[in-house]
Amino acid sequence: MIARKVLAIYHYLSKQKAQNLYKQSLEVRKNMDLLFDERLLAESDFNEIKKSLKLIRDYAVALSAYKEALPEAAKARKYLEEILELPE
Repeated sequence: MIARKVLAIYHYLSKQKAQNLYKQSLEVRKNMDLLFDERLLAESDFNEIKKSLKLIRDYAVALSAYKEALPEAAKARKYLEEILELPE
């Protein structure tokens, strides 16, 4: 039971991953503008776009994992607080 609760809090750490990926996603967002640019794109441009899309996808996955873990992590936090308040 306790291991499950700790695991829920561990999954909640996906918040950190989502935040880091969000910052990176904002930085690479400019690469998406290349798709709508009138000029011809080089192979390196397409490679950068692919990397950017992968990073944005990873952000979406991390954000989804964070949102899924949030309710269970809140329950786990409450449970752990309760057992830490118990007298020995």
